[in-house]
Amino acid sequence: MRHSRTNDYDRWERRLIVLLLSCIALLMVIQALMLKDSVRPYLSRVDSMEGVSALSDQSRFAEKGANSEKSLPVAMVKAFRPRKIVTIRIVQPQTAKEVNVTINGTPSGNFTRGEVEVPVYNGDYLEIDTRLLAENTRFVISVPKNDFIFPDNGRILEGKQTIISVGKVRFKE
Repeated sequence: MRHSRTNDYDRWERRLIVLLLSCIALLMVIQALMLKDSVRPYLSRVDSMEGVSALSDQSRFAEKGANSEKSLPVAMVKAFRPRKIVTIRIVQPQTAKEVNVTINGTPSGNFTRGEVEVPVYNGDYLEIDTRLLAENTRFVISVPKNDFIFPDNGRILEGKQTIISVGKVRFKE
């Protein structure tokens, strides 16, 4: 009787060790996949939420519409934050109304006139959505030279059928 219990414990111990080693191997494979930019958005929501203003999301505990950007408390807080203008100009092709500039995931303008001026706050995340264009598109970022740490003035970005990340806006203090 004692011998069969020992075999059962050994068998379960081996299964647990195999399960543990499988989980560690799976974790290592997932971590390696997270290093690839094309796979990371499918495995992590953190990158897409980086730079999102807490003021733009509705509170879980507030009534619907109580925390909109037009409500008085949110408007007052935004009024005290420093705001600056970033100009993004499309170089090639000259115009494209299908291309949008997004701030924290919210569309903020398109390139119907060839350039977009967007007001940004420190920590906002800028992207250029070129998913509807089949041709390669080139953009130039223009910012006041002494006001920004990132993005750089004159930065050139290009892409097609993708979301081009300009990055997280950083002001000089």
